[in-house]
Amino acid sequence: MASSPTAAPATAAKPLPAEPYGFLFDMDGTLTDTDPIHHAVFSDMLLKDNKNGGVPIDDAFFRAHIAGRTNEDIFAALWPELSLDARKETWEEKEAEFRRRAASQLTRLPGLTDLLTWVNMRGVRKVAVTNAPRANAELMLRALRLENYFEAVICGVECSRAKPHPEPYLEGLKAIGAVTPELVDRCVAFEDSPTGAMAAVRAGIATVGILTAQPAAALYDVGASLCVKDFAAGELLEAISGEDSLFL
Repeated sequence: MASSPTAAPATAAKPLPAEPYGFLFDMDGTLTDTDPIHHAVFSDMLLKDNKNGGVPIDDAFFRAHIAGRTNEDIFAALWPELSLDARKETWEEKEAEFRRRAASQLTRLPGLTDLLTWVNMRGVRKVAVTNAPRANAELMLRALRLENYFEAVICGVECSRAKPHPEPYLEGLKAIGAVTPELVDRCVAFEDSPTGAMAAVRAGIATVGILTAQPAAALYDVGASLCVKDFAAGELLEAISGEDSLFL
């Protein structure tokens, strides 16, 4: 069933291409809904350290302070009393716990399998672009059985600047050979967070917001061209294939 966006773009956004050349996929919250796991792990850690008044964090706190951000930014804001080395040690513990829980819990978002099949049939290039540490990215791809699917996996933490800077997406474009303005115009990014969508838009890529956690308005506000519930949404399928089903 198609989703109904809750808001329209605030400004004119880049149109989605009629004949896509390449798709660039965020991972957390886009290929799979990892937010509940991240939320639970952070909530446990914050409770243990008596943060947030000693009560579990809610969705608003998670969206405002955690979703789409790098560990460096998150831990500097939420654990300012720790030294940089202590923060790194703490976030490594957090990521290890995330991987432990995620290994048996992750599933593909609805419609993703059909879309990826269509991508292969049409010869569309594909790359994953994430702010997650590479160990997390590799774990997610294994759990989703996509470890051999993407041509490259770009990790923002391995770039000189992570999302919301466009560098990770610019590297993603290079990885799939989209090195001319004409080819960039035929690319689409899929993102679930304002941070990530901002990075893709700044890289000149038409961007689809996936509404796993954020309201549509938050993604339209940073330049998303379309927002949908998941990859099965009729609006998305029509935009990229001209039909409301990929396999007619």
